Amino acid sequence: MYTRGEDRVGIIVGVYVDDLIVIGEDSETIATFKQHMMVEFEMSYLGLLTYYLEIEVTQGEEGIRIKQTAYAKNVLMQFGMLDCNPTKLPMEPKSQLHKVPEGQLVDATEYRRVIGCLRYLLHTRPDLSYAVGVASRFMEKPTVMHHKAVKHIL
Repeated sequence: MYTRGEDRVGIIVGVYVDDLIVIGEDSETIATFKQHMMVEFEMSYLGLLTYYLEIEVTQGEEGIRIKQTAYAKNVLMQFGMLDCNPTKLPMEPKSQLHKVPEGQLVDATEYRRVIGCLRYLLHTRPDLSYAVGVASRFMEKPTVMHHKAVKHIL
């Protein structure tokens, strides 16, 4: 992230590999910045942001909305949960996950992959934060009980 200027004429530039996102309140400042960048570097303007790092963006009169529908579906497909039954609660009420020394262990690498995917989904689904945070505590030695909780989140 880079910043240029201050207050209403300031802009924020997000850079990821070869993609730039330019954000600011003053459209003239943004246009001038884009012109300077196009002179300095070979680049093209692709219009308003619609998709960036697995995040779908819609912009309109009512504001800016972000979602990760495609990413969420890919995660469900990747972990064989695409046809699962939906639930309104990501974790059963009064559910208590804890370390179970004698519990049957599951593949910790796979468990970490699921947790990583779920953590990235939190950008647009903060309602899952508590459940994913609790499940994240057991990445070292996850058991079948922890895996069931993660499947419930999915």
